[in-house]
Amino acid sequence: MIKSLRLLFVATGLMVALTATAQPTITGSGINYVIGTSFTNKTCNYVSEGSSGANQTWDLSSMTVTNSTQISIESPANTQYSSSFPDANIAWVNGSSGQVAYYNGSASSLKFYGMHIPGTATLSYDDPEDQLQFPMTYNDSFTDTWYTEYTANGITFYREGTTTVTADGYGTLITPEGTFNNVLRVHTEQVYQDSATISGSPYVIDYDTDVYSWYKEGYHSYLASTFSLSSTNGPQSSASYISNLPVSTNEITRDISCKVFPNPASEKINIELSAKDDVSVKLVNSAGQQVKTTVHKQGQNLQIDVSGLPEGLYLIRIVQGETNLITKKIVVKH
Repeated sequence: MIKSLRLLFVATGLMVALTATAQPTITGSGINYVIGTSFTNKTCNYVSEGSSGANQTWDLSSMTVTNSTQISIESPANTQYSSSFPDANIAWVNGSSGQVAYYNGSASSLKFYGMHIPGTATLSYDDPEDQLQFPMTYNDSFTDTWYTEYTANGITFYREGTTTVTADGYGTLITPEGTFNNVLRVHTEQVYQDSATISGSPYVIDYDTDVYSWYKEGYHSYLASTFSLSSTNGPQSSASYISNLPVSTNEITRDISCKVFPNPASEKINIELSAKDDVSVKLVNSAGQQVKTTVHKQGQNLQIDVSGLPEGLYLIRIVQGETNLITKKIVVKH
């Protein structure tokens, strides 16, 4: 009997140890951006990324928000500059600045194909940058080289670089948004250079960036990140975390349809929902700020008064608990 109990205790202890050291794995289907989703990026003052290694706890709850930006994930075909990015299947749209980043997400990788920066330049990569490779787990690492040339202020720049990506830790992440277990941390180092000829003289800017990003399988964005840059033009640093996180479609119920009209709207927005349960309806501006909220009861249609709101792009979010079910765009124009 005593021997049996000892064996039971040993087995139980082994199970606990195995549970504590389970290494999370991220995949393309569980991490890549999903068209039709949206979230809010909260830019913060820089905080330390903490330690690498197994079973870490990264407490970033002290991050102080300096700016909020609404991000929507769209089909590249719905954007103005899709013709410059024929191999992209994801467009990451910044609702505040209008900047659009273009990606190709697949089962094997998340590739960055470049971006359009309004009023500055369109960078279309001849050789795209692998930002993630899948599947990825603790201690996995890869290096990728990439290249683009672009024109800004009438000057042609040549940008080439090397990116080294390492999954350097796993454990628990704490942000102002909440606590996340079984998180994988990914360290990205970019070393790259911009070169050009200006007034007959060579012009070169060197960059070295360090980015630490935290991912959890089933959440289609990084959860938080820290960023530091050293360059010929001086240093920069910041941090960010995501709120209203988009989760995998197999983790939520989408037995719901939504019709929003008129669009553009000047006075009132009509919302017709087929939800079987009560849901929250939130109106969010391009800065990610919630400006209106109400509750939809089953079988009820809604109206939202927008006559007093500034003109611009807004998102209507249909939310159940902490889960974003549907996001619709609406333009307010008086």
